[in-house]
Amino acid sequence: MILLESHNVVIQNTLNDRFSKPGTIDVQFVDFDGVRFRLWTPQTKEVIVLSMNIRCWDELVNYGVTDILQREYGSRLMAQAEADYHVSLEYAIDSIPPAGEERDAIVKAASLLKRNALAAPFERAFATQKTLETSASIDMPGELMELHYRDEEAIYIQASSDRVTV
Repeated sequence: MILLESHNVVIQNTLNDRFSKPGTIDVQFVDFDGVRFRLWTPQTKEVIVLSMNIRCWDELVNYGVTDILQREYGSRLMAQAEADYHVSLEYAIDSIPPAGEERDAIVKAASLLKRNALAAPFERAFATQKTLETSASIDMPGELMELHYRDEEAIYIQASSDRVTV
């Protein structure tokens, strides 16, 4: 059995290393789902950019991914993503706290970028389920949300008054 972490270990290890010993970096990799990442220092070793390209980005935008990422990453979320990527986060080395819990939380949040993006339709479905639960229209299901996550694979999510079906 393969144990898959909810976070990206490459991002976690690379950021931990670069926050401890700043230097230039350009690491590009693809995870098991075909999601492309790039961790790099664009001009100086004082700034690290993490970018992600995910196949279902347009669908995620329809389900509120921008709001979720803004909530999770705040000012680190770049207004314009790097070319060929859908979302980019920027980390100024001088604003990173010293080693400890606060730095670990920043690194963990960065390593959860894909997970946080994919949370958008689920959060929307849970909010819809809560609304349907308190409304009188018990037989009316919520919107059927589709994520075409990989070639020939999709995730379907739909809220009802008493459950969210995936």
